[in-house]
This record gives sequence, structure tokens and C-alpha cells, in this order.
Amino acid sequence: MNQDRNNLLTRRDILRGYVTVLERTGELLQVCASVDGDAAAARSAVAEAFSVAR
Repeated sequence: MNQDRNNLLTRRDILRGYVTVLERTGELLQVCASVDGDAAAARSAVAEAFSVAR
């Protein structure tokens, strides 16, 4: 039961991150365009810009 609750909380956090990014798509595009590097660097930059956990 505790594992189910943890899974639900994790899913909620993921959805919260998606909503945050979708509400600020212009900023998302700027962050991605400014990154030099690979996908990992882009993920880190997005996580930092939007204060979401990786």
C-alpha cells in the first residue's frame, strides 16, 4: 500500500512538471536552443530552468 502511494506521488510530480513546461513553452524553447551539447545537457538545463527534479 505504501508503494502504491509512492507511485502515485511520483506520477503527480511528473505531471506537475509537464504542466509547468507546457505553460511556458516559449521559455522551454529558449532553454533548449541555448544548450550546447547532447540530450543530457538539455535535460539538465530544462530541469534547472523549471526547478524540476531529474
